Order: sequence, then C-alpha cells, then structure tokens
Amino acid sequence: MTLDEAIEHLQDKFDEDNWSCEECRQEHLQLLYWLMELRERREVGDKFLKYHLEKMVDEIKMLEELLPRNEIT
Repeated sequence: MTLDEAIEHLQDKFDEDNWSCEECRQEHLQLLYWLMELRERREVGDKFLKYHLEKMVDEIKMLEELLPRNEIT
C-alpha cells in the first residue's frame, strides 16, 4: 500500500462514519493527520532537494568555465 493509498483508505473510513468506538476514531484520525503530514514533508523535501541540486549543477558548470582546460597533446 502506498502512502497516498493509506491516506485515501483512512479518508474513506471517515466518510463511512460508523465508528462504534470513539477512541478508535480518534486514533485513526491522528494516524490520518500524521500520514498527511508525512506526505507534505516529503513533497517539501523533494522540492528542496531538487532546487539545491540544480543550484549545485549550475555552480559546477560556472566553475568548469573558470578553470583552465588541461589539453592532452
């Protein structure tokens, strides 16, 4: 089961709204919030990584242009 599938499953459980145990309902709701937070953190982390990797590649290219090329003759 993927993270998105787990979130969807829990959301479906809350749409049904037949909880016989309020404690179980609260625990499942907390789990849903944690999974949604995890998904958001992963998305933010992925964007952060992508941004910084692109910056590093740009800096490497700039440094390569500044360094003299060693030509083998």
